[in-house]
Amino acid sequence: MRSRPHYVHFRRGRQLFGVRRVTAGDRLQFVGSLNGIDCGTWPTKEAAVQALLRRAASNVPY
Repeated sequence: MRSRPHYVHFRRGRQLFGVRRVTAGDRLQFVGSLNGIDCGTWPTKEAAVQALLRRAASNVPY
């Protein structure tokens, strides 16, 4: 897992996960992306990572 102040990304197989920090007005949010496609926003980085992992597990054929 690689981390920068505003962005973290990691791979699992052929999937690339990314979470970046954005400011929406006066609120801090985290935008998650799976293979370069934004999937949603969450209030914490941990919530974003867990949601991305759940989404990837449910959508990927093995």
